[in-house]
Amino acid sequence: PRQRDYLQQRFKYHLIRFALTHRWELVHQWLEADLERNLGLTSHQWQIFTSKLDPQQKHLLELKQSKLPDADIAQALSCTATQVQKQWCKLLEHAWEIRNLGNS
Repeated sequence: PRQRDYLQQRFKYHLIRFALTHRWELVHQWLEADLERNLGLTSHQWQIFTSKLDPQQKHLLELKQSKLPDADIAQALSCTATQVQKQWCKLLEHAWEIRNLGNS
């Protein structure tokens, strides 16, 4: 049981890292939680999510919704592509928290 728990934790860690950094679109489409579906949030949860974003985060969300490449988003936000990815990961984590709180 201890080894199983360890492997489950490692799997979850790598799944989350993959989902947030490398191919978040693929994972979110598979989970039916992509941008076209408001990251899997209900309309009420989406309102809560967007109301808590600062202006730069809202701009990032709008740019992601327009399906621009990260390089173009970085240029629009005057930052690096790595910074865009980190900021986007924070937004995804925030959406996951709201979605999971709504399911508990």
